[in-house]
Parts: sequence; structure tokens; C-alpha cells
Amino acid sequence: MKLINISNQLSVEKRKGDRMQDLNESRVRGRLTKNPELTSSESSQSRAVLNVCTNYRYTNAKGEKVSKPSYHRVVVFGPNAENAAKYLSKGHQVEIDGRSETREYKTEAGERRWITEIIADVVRYGEAPKKVEPSEPVIETVTEIDPF
Repeated sequence: MKLINISNQLSVEKRKGDRMQDLNESRVRGRLTKNPELTSSESSQSRAVLNVCTNYRYTNAKGEKVSKPSYHRVVVFGPNAENAAKYLSKGHQVEIDGRSETREYKTEAGERRWITEIIADVVRYGEAPKKVEPSEPVIETVTEIDPF
């Protein structure tokens, strides 16, 4: 099967022997919205959750530039999880290659919920967050209280 795009309409040209295989690939590039959360699974495998924000930028009908954020929950396993927790922090730029997976869980109230996550195969580290130096030194005052 071969997909052909003709003037914004999708038509399908079918040939003998052609089969389209299933595909589940996800790639996101963005910044972490918080520090990685490192835990261990029941089988003692390290697991890190990364919360990644990506921005879709476009120009609207009025000519204004608009940025629309999307948030992705990424799960990393094994040594990659340990390294992510060690070297990444909030604001760090990352690129993730993996697959999308939806799982079901129950809340404490017994309600069924579903969550879609990206299971990472590859995590690439990008630009670190910019450190902002305070314009004035922070002076901390300590008041001693005499309990007697």
C-alpha cells in the first residue's frame, strides 16, 4: 500500500504484496518541568519519570505569534533512569525517542483511570537550564529566642 498526498486529500494506491506495518514511535524534544522522580520497581529495576513540556509555535489569523504548550509524561528504566536522575534537573532540555503506552490504574476511591506515557528507549541531554544570579545578595537574619 502506498499513500499519496494529492492537493490535501489522501488517497490510497494498493499494490499486491504491499502491507503497512504497525508503528508506535514517539519523539519529543522539550524542557523538564520538574526534577526527575527516581523510584525502584517491584523487580528492583530503577524507574524515572520525566515531565517534559513541548511548545507548538504558529502564527494565527491575526498575524500574532502563538505558543501552545503540551505536557508529556516520560518513563525511563534501568541505568538510563539512574543517569537521568543524576544529571538532569528542572529546565534541562531533553530529546526522547520511545513508544507511547496507555495503562490502567485504580484510584484510592476505586475509580478506574487511564494514563498515556512515553516509554523511553533513548534519552538525549541538551542544554542545561540557565542559572540566574540574584541582583542583590540575599542576607539571612537569624533571631535568637531566649527560652528562659
